[in-house]
Amino acid sequence: MGGRRTRRSALRPGLLGLAILLVSLAVGGCGGGTEYCETNSITDDYAPGILFLDDPVGDLPADPATIESATVRGDRLILTVAYEGGDGPHALALSTTGTFRDADPPEVDVQLQHDRQGDGGREAVQEDRAFDIWGLKAAYRRAYPDGTRLIVRLYAPGASEPSKIVSVYKF
Repeated sequence: MGGRRTRRSALRPGLLGLAILLVSLAVGGCGGGTEYCETNSITDDYAPGILFLDDPVGDLPADPATIESATVRGDRLILTVAYEGGDGPHALALSTTGTFRDADPPEVDVQLQHDRQGDGGREAVQEDRAFDIWGLKAAYRRAYPDGTRLIVRLYAPGASEPSKIVSVYKF
């Protein structure tokens, strides 16, 4: 990183965030059951937030998935994700440590978590998922009170380098 400073957000529930993620993955989303696939579709009122964890990768599910595209609409990050499945619901979540890199504009790493939940299907699935990024915006505002732009570096599950998709969040 050569000379780059980092700022750590105060918004980091750590174990609470991990517990929320694990519960959401275990029950398959808000309502549980097969409707999970639609619980964070881009047309729903509900969109899960980004989880702030000490280690956003750790032992969390990292089943293969790719991030095909990413856009920001208001306080929502809309991802088009692709994975193998088709026989059941898949749980997707986003996590971060909340550490911002001092760059112009500042940057933050966000990890996509994917749990195929035992789905043995081999069909190629592509879908849009929405995630609420208001919490990320709030953490950024605390670290950079006068800032107006943030680069969100998205990592696919298990990836050591960011995906080619980089979102610039303007507010």
